[in-house]
Amino acid sequence: MDSNFTIQNLTSKALVQQFGSPLYVYDEEIIKRQCQTITAALQNSFDQGAKVLYACKANSNPNILKIMRLNGIHGIDAVSPNEIEVALQAGFLNNQITYTANYMTKEEINYAIQKGVILNVGEIDTLKKLIEYKAEVIIRLNLDIGIGHHNHVNTGGNDSKFGINLMWKEQLIEIQKQGVKIIGLHQHMGSKIMKKDHDFYLLGIEKLFQAATQELDLPYLKYIDIGGGFGVKYQEYEEISDLNILFSEIKKLYDKYFINVKPMLFIEPGRYLIAESGYLLCTVQAINTNKQKTFVGTDSGMHHLIRPALYQSYHAIINSEEKQIEPKLVTVCGNICESGDLLGIDRNLKVEVNDVLVVQNGGAYGFSMSSNYNLRERPAEILIRDGQPYIIRKRETLDYLLANIVIL
Repeated sequence: MDSNFTIQNLTSKALVQQFGSPLYVYDEEIIKRQCQTITAALQNSFDQGAKVLYACKANSNPNILKIMRLNGIHGIDAVSPNEIEVALQAGFLNNQITYTANYMTKEEINYAIQKGVILNVGEIDTLKKLIEYKAEVIIRLNLDIGIGHHNHVNTGGNDSKFGINLMWKEQLIEIQKQGVKIIGLHQHMGSKIMKKDHDFYLLGIEKLFQAATQELDLPYLKYIDIGGGFGVKYQEYEEISDLNILFSEIKKLYDKYFINVKPMLFIEPGRYLIAESGYLLCTVQAINTNKQKTFVGTDSGMHHLIRPALYQSYHAIINSEEKQIEPKLVTVCGNICESGDLLGIDRNLKVEVNDVLVVQNGGAYGFSMSSNYNLRERPAEILIRDGQPYIIRKRETLDYLLANIVIL
């Protein structure tokens, strides 16, 4: 339903007039709420025996990481050396950062060890590289269970490139004998886990706990990492997880399997912490109608929010202002030279040229997955704090895009 849309009492149109269009905007109060909700629910079940690590690939702006650190988030799950650097700059300590890159280069391994972060390794060959360091590592397992809203975000099972299957148990034992200390087990089954997925999700966690206590001999076990993937509501019919209930069920499984040794439990939410706080604001440039469809063309597109094109993901789109016109069935598209550059298909919108549209739930995997395709600049990022807007990333320029070009 269209309405006059505000973010902490600031209208979308005013933000666009001040900072330009398109524009990513984040509501700090929603980030705080999500951090406090998940940490409180986890503490209700585990007291001090569990910690939240933010999977910062969802949105790696250091200002956002600082907000999370100040609102109960213990650490960071990083998947590149640059994410480690940003986490350190945001004030997280090296022993609060797990490095969960896949297929690490020798240079990445040296860097991570030099920084003193916790290595999380998902391949036998990478573990072999760590023998010379006598490294302490968490190992990422693939226990044949995957969950996700799209095959591309399902990170378990035979079609997933992630994790070590227990078919390699003997090799893990041998690598331990050669000096690698396995201090933790990790499993991440997939992204956007909702209420309907709980039974399957808990089955996967039970298999992880069984691996830690029955399948493998782990004398140095300190951590058990169940991954993240907790979903948020993108469409009205979806039911999100009740985290108090879910964590209570996980605690029952934990107590069943971990009787003597009590490893610290890690969870790694990304989307849950940041998605709902973010909005992509874009401006309608033209409306193009053919014999069957009406396309609402904006100044944004798949280069700013690729999820609809890549995963067929749904993002609610509303007009930032109430319009006294009849709604139309339209497809909202971008300005990229691709037929798949669609932000929303078959939406009932009251819309005219120059209207500012609000693409919701853009905080996670929005800017962080954006690109310069068609040699277009990425938007500025704005944080709304205590009713005031602050630039936390400047809009890109042509000079920025060409800075590393070498003209022969």
